[in-house]
Amino acid sequence: MAENIGSTKNDEVRRKLFDWAMQGKWDEAMKLYKQHLWLRSEKITKDGDTALHIAVRDRQEWVVGEMVKLVTTPEQNEGVLKSQNDKKNTPLHLAASIGNVSMCECFTKEHNDLVGICNEDGENPLFLAARHGKIKAFNCLLPKALELSVAFKTDHIHCRNKKGETILHCAIDEGHFNSNWSPMETMCKAISQAAKKLGDELLSEIENKNQEKGKLWTPILIAAKNGIKEMVESILICSPMAIHDVSPEKKNVVLLAVENRHPHVYKVLLKNVNNMTDSVFGAVDNNGNSALHLAAMFTDNKPWLTPGASLQMQWEVKWFEYVKKSMRPNFFPALNNDKESPQQIFTDKHKDLVQKGGEWLSSTATSCSVVSTLIATVAFATSTTLPGGNKEITGMPVLELKPAFHLFAISSLVALCSSITSTIMFLAILTSRNQEKDFARYLPGKLLVGLTTLFVSILAVLVSFCSAHFFVLQKDLRMYALPIYVATCLPVTLFAIAQLPLYVDLIWVTFSKVPQPPLEDNA
Repeated sequence: MAENIGSTKNDEVRRKLFDWAMQGKWDEAMKLYKQHLWLRSEKITKDGDTALHIAVRDRQEWVVGEMVKLVTTPEQNEGVLKSQNDKKNTPLHLAASIGNVSMCECFTKEHNDLVGICNEDGENPLFLAARHGKIKAFNCLLPKALELSVAFKTDHIHCRNKKGETILHCAIDEGHFNSNWSPMETMCKAISQAAKKLGDELLSEIENKNQEKGKLWTPILIAAKNGIKEMVESILICSPMAIHDVSPEKKNVVLLAVENRHPHVYKVLLKNVNNMTDSVFGAVDNNGNSALHLAAMFTDNKPWLTPGASLQMQWEVKWFEYVKKSMRPNFFPALNNDKESPQQIFTDKHKDLVQKGGEWLSSTATSCSVVSTLIATVAFATSTTLPGGNKEITGMPVLELKPAFHLFAISSLVALCSSITSTIMFLAILTSRNQEKDFARYLPGKLLVGLTTLFVSILAVLVSFCSAHFFVLQKDLRMYALPIYVATCLPVTLFAIAQLPLYVDLIWVTFSKVPQPPLEDNA
């Protein structure tokens, strides 16, 4: 009977603590918490959270500080600070996941062993800080994890969870790298700086373990595959030997960067070329494909998406040539396991794209040539019909001394010359054989010149028309001339705006030496 009474009282106390904690009445909750020693490690929610878990979730820093101060013995430490809920998360796990640096410092000030505790997913607090992109909390916990790793000869930084992921894998998968100052870059630098302070012993052991494991998807491989330049740079600074990591398909960072079309990553790797890493660029995968073989392939992964198959083909040619010229002649193996050369692969894999590119160019050139021919016809008729006519005796134009006449004469000549030039450029495209190499500069260059001269001819025709028409309005309707001419220029303005994206892309692609990510990604 006495036991039932005691149990009932405990239930009441537990319920009061839960109610006050959930209502945010932490003053009352703390009085109860201090009064009953057994409450400190008691799980009071259906998810197995203690009062300390709830205080962390509620971001009550002063409450957490008071609760931690009450831990005076190792037994209390085990029962309170190391208490795990149903998901095996400790209060430090929760503090790290919400990125509360103050709480992280409070927990680990005298108990850095808390950093090594893993939840049901096999992830320690450092994992959760990285997974949720809490870089400040990560930097707070990182030195503690390094100290713990060195002291007990364990790896709490490069350990893997139950899915086989490392801390950096988690951060990459969650997308915490798309910013001007990448958290991943900061993490790698923080690891490097902390390792220098504590010595390189742990880092050497980690590198040896990675070399022994061999074909694993290590962080640098994932970074190269996803095009995260900052992370590749930071990992190479932290662990230079990581450049030799290979995937299960025997693809290293160079092969992955080339295969997935990441020129910015490839440039970073080129900066690290020396006698020690020369073999990395000459490596081949399971199928004997070198970097040049992979550059010759056409895959679904096209990070430099551009409008029109022609411009896409131009990028493909430029990327292949860039990889080829990045190393000395005859550097890459000539044939893969299927006895195919890079050039053979390029020709075979790009047949459809060449055909689509040719069709797109022909369609564009046909449409534009019709317009340019029409403008040339109008411009010729306009230039031979002078406003005001000619003087009977001298044959000179009657309005030759008028400024508007000079503008008419110049603009009509410009319209005629530019329209003819545009027509010639489009005819050159239509009569082209559309070979692979033509897509590098020849065909896009002709299209660029043709579009430019077409725009100029349209504008010049309108200027010549307005300047000639000005003589009709200059007396009685002169005040209405400007609004009329503005309205007249509206169609060409709309046309130019509609074609501007294509024109900008064409200029960007043609004058870039190496393919780049889309313009919005560089912003």
